[in-house]
Amino acid sequence: RYSFRSLHGAGGTGRIWLARDRHLDREVALKELLPRTAGNARARARFLREARLTGQLQHPGIVPVYGLASHEGSNQPYYTMRLVRGRTLAGAVEAYHARRAQGGADPLEFVGLLTAFAAVCNTVAYAHSRGILHRDLKGENVILGDEPTARIRAPRVEPRKGSVLRCRELAIGYPDRPIAADVRIELDHGCRAAIVGDNGQGKKTFLRN
Repeated sequence: RYSFRSLHGAGGTGRIWLARDRHLDREVALKELLPRTAGNARARARFLREARLTGQLQHPGIVPVYGLASHEGSNQPYYTMRLVRGRTLAGAVEAYHARRAQGGADPLEFVGLLTAFAAVCNTVAYAHSRGILHRDLKGENVILGDEPTARIRAPRVEPRKGSVLRCRELAIGYPDRPIAADVRIELDHGCRAAIVGDNGQGKKTFLRN
């Protein structure tokens, strides 16, 4: 059913292909478990849980899952998602600060980046309200597509557990016209909120000296 076009990215246990759905004549993103880990029962169970939990989340800020199956004649599972083209939030932040250092940045670009961050906060809050944690939230996993929203991709979703950190009343926008107000986020101790400020590895993102 799917014809593979090019490899989009790979990790320790899975990889994502740009593919074409011949039945529906559309491009999709196809994530599959690597062949060398397909026989690992724990890795396979984690991959299937990731696909099913992500598929249960219906939100404009989450890349929708189309289907879950296994390659014919093998136990190698895969799932397909909407293909969202665009740059990552991390890339957009780096480009903005490069232009800013040269004196060529438009102040409205920063407002746009904060608007995208507010969209991420709302998306994460939705997932948490369904009892789901992303566990790999970072600028590289947020895509700024052609549509006026930021989408979170490549989740390592887990049922929510443990203590939480609460951030309240985050207002973003112009003084007389806030873009987002009272954004609430809950984060498990094992999950870093690294999009704004220091990411824990000495690399600054939005807030820089």
